[in-house]
Amino acid sequence: MYQSYFPVCYYPTRIIFIDDQENFIDSTSLLLKSYMLKTFTNPVDALEFINREVKKQFSIARMYEEINVQSKYDLYTWQEFQANLLAALAKPHNEEYSVVICDYQMPLLDGFELFENIHSHYLERILLTGEADFAKAVGAFNKGLINFYIRKDNSEIATELMQLLETATWQYFNKFNAIDAQPEDSFSFLYDPVLAQYFKTLMKEKRIMEMYLWHYHGDLLVINARGEKSIISIRNQQALDESVELVYQDYLEEPSEALDELLKALKAGEKIISFIDETDEDATPQVFPVFKTLNTDQQTYYFFEQPFYQIGK
Repeated sequence: MYQSYFPVCYYPTRIIFIDDQENFIDSTSLLLKSYMLKTFTNPVDALEFINREVKKQFSIARMYEEINVQSKYDLYTWQEFQANLLAALAKPHNEEYSVVICDYQMPLLDGFELFENIHSHYLERILLTGEADFAKAVGAFNKGLINFYIRKDNSEIATELMQLLETATWQYFNKFNAIDAQPEDSFSFLYDPVLAQYFKTLMKEKRIMEMYLWHYHGDLLVINARGEKSIISIRNQQALDESVELVYQDYLEEPSEALDELLKALKAGEKIISFIDETDEDATPQVFPVFKTLNTDQQTYYFFEQPFYQIGK
């Protein structure tokens, strides 16, 4: 399997912040006020909490582990999954912990000892370190004990921590991708780093707070800051070529000026065709404008937006 760069879902999660210096926690927490923080000054209490609470927390992301190479193109698997996902989204789902930030130098338990004793392998780990311990942090990173490290005496620590948290939460959700993909199939965008970086920018532009892989065609359920649902769809060149062929066959059977104009728009990558619900035998394909064409080393991708839909509804 290729390395996944694009997570199957993304939504707000909580951060655990551990440092025995209460003043540092208070001042840094103010700068990180956009994040939901659970703070500890006692590392032993923190470790006990992590191993107790994280173990039993419900994770929507783990629902995707049921979709694998055998079921990823099964329409009815996705129909059932959509129903289960919507039921989960109707309940509070922002209690999940994804990242632990921990100081290295602490009494009772240092940062390395704490990370070594965390049971969950899903949590991302950020170590805060001083100048004297920086070499140890590099060694711990190389051994895989921690995912990131940052100097506490860094004058830009708040800005860099926010950047690290954005990357760390993205990596956290990447761990739940069990969907294998080949370069030409509809899931290939999950393994394209350039596309992943663009989508992060798109989420900020459109104020998208939550994102969930919704259909094997490459449809993503997105929820914005106002709680509104819509579908952002990603199609590769093969999908666009299939749209052209579908319209071309109709044109051969019954030529018209409208079909001719549609063919030109499809070939130019300005529009694309999508079936909203393939369980409906009477469903007709719908045409959508492409709002972004992205060329990467792996593929050409076409982005368009659809109204929210649910298979079979």
